[in-house]
Amino acid sequence: MYLDKLKTRLNAFLLFDTASIFNICFCAFAFFLPIDYTCTSIAFILLLCLSVFHLKLQLIKDFPSHFLLPVAIFFLSLLGLFYSSHKSNASLLIERQLSILLLPIIAGLYYKNINTQKVLSWFSSGVLIACIYLFYFNIKTALRLDSPFFQTLFSGAFFNHRFTAPLQSHAVYFSLYVSLAIFYYFEKYNSLLNFFQKTFIIISLFVLLAALLFLASRNVLIAFTFILVIIYPVFFLKLKPIFYFFLFLFMSVLYFSFERIPYLKNRFSSELVSDFKGIEVNMSTNFNMAEPRVERWKGAIALISLSPIIGIGTGDEIPLLKTEYIKRDLCISYLEGFNAHNQYLSILLKHGIIGLFLFLFVFYNFLLRAYRKRHFLFLSFLVLLLFSFYTENILDTIKGIFFFSFFTVLFLMAIIEKDYINSIPD
Repeated sequence: MYLDKLKTRLNAFLLFDTASIFNICFCAFAFFLPIDYTCTSIAFILLLCLSVFHLKLQLIKDFPSHFLLPVAIFFLSLLGLFYSSHKSNASLLIERQLSILLLPIIAGLYYKNINTQKVLSWFSSGVLIACIYLFYFNIKTALRLDSPFFQTLFSGAFFNHRFTAPLQSHAVYFSLYVSLAIFYYFEKYNSLLNFFQKTFIIISLFVLLAALLFLASRNVLIAFTFILVIIYPVFFLKLKPIFYFFLFLFMSVLYFSFERIPYLKNRFSSELVSDFKGIEVNMSTNFNMAEPRVERWKGAIALISLSPIIGIGTGDEIPLLKTEYIKRDLCISYLEGFNAHNQYLSILLKHGIIGLFLFLFVFYNFLLRAYRKRHFLFLSFLVLLLFSFYTENILDTIKGIFFFSFFTVLFLMAIIEKDYINSIPD
């Protein structure tokens, strides 16, 4: 009884009800995700504290079972701890992956309190503000240099990781944020009638697309184009002329950029080929750049045979890969302590065939759910992730973990929200 009174007084003091508090925390998490991970972490801690404070038995009874699907990936890492040879490394990874456990539980308990459209709106606003800031910072830097402005800006000095350096963000993860924000604005544009709102979205799309070009993340850009050309027309059969104009403009700018900007032409041609072709015989080591990813993949494949069924355990990937890097003269990969840079190979290496099967089953279930419910944003999010898994260990870094865990539960909530709206009689 005392606890109930305390809750009532606290809510009265804050002048917010439970739903408002959770919406604010979810919106804050989403808004700061592309901007600052410290603020995102604070929002996550607040969500956790509020969840404990507002916990009731009825919420546990109403918990949707499918919210536990992402949790399977966390328990995969946890099980790998028991047969790991490097338990300290494993413990650090499991600590980073805690949000994969906690966010689905929070979302499953309080999904009725969350307005998913509002959260997506705040996230997209955060991405847009971050992109405007990055362009402002990089353009200001280019103007300060004693050289022709456009030649300097498109020289390659402001692309990829250099573009996101002011925010200390990784270009691949930031590209995922930008892509998702673009698709949100696409979907939003179709439901708007107000001329000024549509104008704002069109301007925002140009800013975000320009940012995507400067980010120059190969896998994300390929996935983005695939979604735009294949998935979007399937979901929205009655496409408006504005889409075809936008698609033509986008493809034209892409082609022109690859032809006229040497950095992009090199990155999406010779660099892309060499990344998958590997190191040729008698080729000298280039200490200015990392070895091709395919060489790290070969090392990972060689190690998989040590324990193909259950894997080598959580935390053992990098220490064992470093032994392979030495054997293969991959000096940069060894010194930097690179992982496999392929999520599928990483799962297979750490958790074996059983772990990879469980991992793929989780994503198969998500894909099936997104397609059946005709949820374009959820499907786009999954395709972006599945493409990115080919070149990055997304679920080994806090940026990727937050991105996966947060948007997975957000779209699961959005599906429930959509089903509820559709169930209301006209």
